[in-house]
Amino acid sequence: MELGDEEDAERRRALLLHYISDKVYDIYQVHKGESENTYDGVKGVLTNYFKPRKNTQIEIYNFRTFKQKEGQSIDEYVTELLKLIKECEFADCDKEILSTLIQNCSSNRLRRRALQEPDKGLADIVALVRAMEMSNIQAQTMENSHSVNAVKQRHPKQKHDKDQRTEGTGSRKFTKQKKSNTKCWNCGGTFPHREKPCPAKG
Repeated sequence: MELGDEEDAERRRALLLHYISDKVYDIYQVHKGESENTYDGVKGVLTNYFKPRKNTQIEIYNFRTFKQKEGQSIDEYVTELLKLIKECEFADCDKEILSTLIQNCSSNRLRRRALQEPDKGLADIVALVRAMEMSNIQAQTMENSHSVNAVKQRHPKQKHDKDQRTEGTGSRKFTKQKKSNTKCWNCGGTFPHREKPCPAKG
């Protein structure tokens, strides 16, 4: 047998009051005031009591003091500001985000540029910063490439150095060997003799 809407609502109200603890029931009795004695009425009283109290001034403080982290892109920073501003109840969120961005961004170059163009809105400044970030990345890539090329030009290849050392070693060995193949003063043969003693002394 299916229950009607009113009977179903009454049943849910009774079950809710039955399963809550005695302490919660006492809270309901104290705070119910003139609320309706229905499921929605009971639920509303308990929700309002247990829902965390929002302190708007604290939320505003957290938003306005939130600084851009090192290495954080402008899009990531604006996303964090959008999350924080939801609890601030500002009339013009874009204006507040732009103001906080200018004050707390990590780039002095961006801050000066934004202050020079006070008529630009949040979307314009964000687009400008994206372009600045991209140009910085491209410039850094070019500078790193130039640094690598300069190092290569200053230092010869290791293989070339090794070949030079090998050739030098070979030359020294050849010179030593050449000096050792001299003539004997006694017999005029090659010195030192393979057979001893010198034939001239025999």
